[in-house]
Amino acid sequence: MLNKKFIFSFIIILAVGIVVLAGTVNASQGSITDWQWENDWPLTPPLPDHLWVDLGGGEEAFFLHFNQTLENVDDPFDPEFLNENLMYVGLAKRGRFFAEERPSNPAYTHFHKLFAESPEAGHGGEAGDDGYWLTHVAVQDLERPWGAVEPGVDFDFMPTEPPAQFENTVERFDVASITNWEWENEWPMSPPLPDHLWLDIGGGRALFLHYDRPVDESGAELIYVGDAIRGRFAAEDQPEIPGFVHFHQFVAESVEAGHGGAPGAEGYWLRHIAVREMERPWGEVEPGVDFNFMITPAPEIEN
Repeated sequence: MLNKKFIFSFIIILAVGIVVLAGTVNASQGSITDWQWENDWPLTPPLPDHLWVDLGGGEEAFFLHFNQTLENVDDPFDPEFLNENLMYVGLAKRGRFFAEERPSNPAYTHFHKLFAESPEAGHGGEAGDDGYWLTHVAVQDLERPWGAVEPGVDFDFMPTEPPAQFENTVERFDVASITNWEWENEWPMSPPLPDHLWLDIGGGRALFLHYDRPVDESGAELIYVGDAIRGRFAAEDQPEIPGFVHFHQFVAESVEAGHGGAPGAEGYWLRHIAVREMERPWGEVEPGVDFNFMITPAPEIEN
C-alpha cells in the first residue's frame, strides 16, 4: 500500500503543477506592458523615438513612432505634440530573422532584433536573431531619407532582407488590401464613422485612427489608435484576445445603430488604444488599451 505521506506529497506537487500550467496559459493572454504605452520594452537598447504596448504574451505589439526622441518630452500624449510629431503607427510581430518567419503580409518590411549594441545596430541582424517584424503606417505626409511618404503603409521603410533558413525557400506575399494600403474614411462602414480613418491590412484585419471630431474638420485631434478583426456579432466570434470589447456592424441605419447590432450581424470587433488622458462617458481613460470602450455584450447564437 502506498505511503500516505507519499500520496499527500504527490497531490500537492500535482496541484502546484496544474496552477503553474494554468498561469502559463493565462499569461499568454496578458500584457507584458500591463496594456499601457512603454518605451523600455521590448528592445535593448530602447528606441528613443518609440512607444509600445504589448497586445498579449509578447507575440504582437502596437507602436507609435515619433519624429524625435522622447527623452526630454514631458507628455508625448499632449494633443498638440502628438498631432505635430507622430509619424507612424504600426503593428509588430515576434519572430526570428529568417525568410521563413517573415510575415506573409508585405507591409512587414522591417526587422529589429531584441538585443543590439545600439538602436542602429538592431536593424536586421544575423540569421536567426530574435526580434520583431514591423509594419510602419504613416499618419501624415513625411519627407524621409528614402523619399516622400504619404499617409498609409510605407513599404520603403528601411527594408531588411532576411536570409533563408532552408534551401529552396519561396517567399509568398498573398495578402492584399481593400484600401490599397492607404487610410480611408468611406470604408468599411455604411454609413461611415465620421471621426475614423481605416486601413485594411489583409486577412480580415484593419487598423484605425479615431479622432475627437470628424476627420474633415479643422483641428481634429487623435484620441485612439487601434486594430479590428472581422467577425459576427456573436459570442462565438468575439476574439479571445483581450481588448476587443466593441463591435460595429458593416451596414446600419445610422452610426449609432451600428454599435453592436442584430445577432449574427457582420462587422468588426475593435480594440481601442488611447493616446491621451481623457474623460469618456464610461469614466476616466489613461493612455493604453481602453477595456471599457462602449462594451457591446455579444449574444450566443445556437448553430
